[in-house]
Amino acid sequence: MSNDEENRGHHSESEGQSSDRKKTFGELVRERALLAAPTIVIVYPLVGWFLGWLTVKYWEWPYWVPILTMVAALVQAIRELVKLSKHIYNNNSN
Repeated sequence: MSNDEENRGHHSESEGQSSDRKKTFGELVRERALLAAPTIVIVYPLVGWFLGWLTVKYWEWPYWVPILTMVAALVQAIRELVKLSKHIYNNNSN
């Protein structure tokens, strides 16, 4: 065997996963949930702030309303992440 063939063989063994192995459904769901988590944490409070800003601008509500709606949206985002993690855990343990 030449040095190039030995290096390729060692390189593929060190990667840890074979390219032949297909991911299970649980692994795919877990990966998609991990991608959705940052989006949930960012988008929910932004939407909450925007709705609060609209209430202040068009209905002349107090100026603390955007902060309150942003905090409420952040709490809802955390609840959604907890629900998502429980769902993933239950699917993977079965």
